[in-house]
Amino acid sequence: DGFLPLGCFVQLFVMGLDVGADGYEIVRYNTKKKAYKKIKTLTNPKTVSYTDKGLKKRTKYKYKIRAYQKNGTKKVYGFYSNPKNGMTR
Repeated sequence: DGFLPLGCFVQLFVMGLDVGADGYEIVRYNTKKKAYKKIKTLTNPKTVSYTDKGLKKRTKYKYKIRAYQKNGTKKVYGFYSNPKNGMTR
């Protein structure tokens, strides 16, 4: 996974797409709650980027991503990626 800091947003890239994935879940670390929170579900497995907007200037953000597959009406999730940092300018 890759990250590109641009102004008050961070562009996230899905690297090494998971073959057979139906989509991806992106979470961002909340320093106040000391926990990750889901910020986006990419429902198209061919989508390779997401822009996290409305962020504070000169602030570090931490993200993780995981793939999922649909199993009927349920989603079966893979493991989260290692945390990656993004920094706004």
